[in-house]
Amino acid sequence: MKRISFLVLLLAAMTAVFYSCSNDEDEPGSGKAAMYQVVIKQSGDYQNFIKSVVIAANGTTLKDDIANKSLSKTVFSDEDLTGSTFSVSTEGKAVQFAVSGGVADRDEESITNPMTWDVTVYRDGKEIDHQVLTFEDGHQPSSKDLNLYYD
Repeated sequence: MKRISFLVLLLAAMTAVFYSCSNDEDEPGSGKAAMYQVVIKQSGDYQNFIKSVVIAANGTTLKDDIANKSLSKTVFSDEDLTGSTFSVSTEGKAVQFAVSGGVADRDEESITNPMTWDVTVYRDGKEIDHQVLTFEDGHQPSSKDLNLYYD
């Protein structure tokens, strides 16, 4: 439980940093804003890791692409990341878009096989970033986990 609390606190702090970098003069209609989408494909032993993702979209709300419904939250935990694919997009144009994620080994007593996140980010339908992250047995959340920011 202590590890989960640390993970959520770390991701909340990173979200606060992203929001504090906002420029109030950049309005969604100013030409700088765009539609964003992040797709995270999980593989390997991902059910045996604790996962958390924070998505911040300055200027709009988020949508679950798989369930095709609006989202009222920006912090996603293990309960949200149970499937092999997780996809969220902005419902409108965002001035800034940030994705942070952390992973921790669920059980320190037993050996956990590696898991992989294959992360792709799209801006206005075009791929702008692609990263593959592998997490090994004993992994603890760190700044080397997922940290993406676009404006």
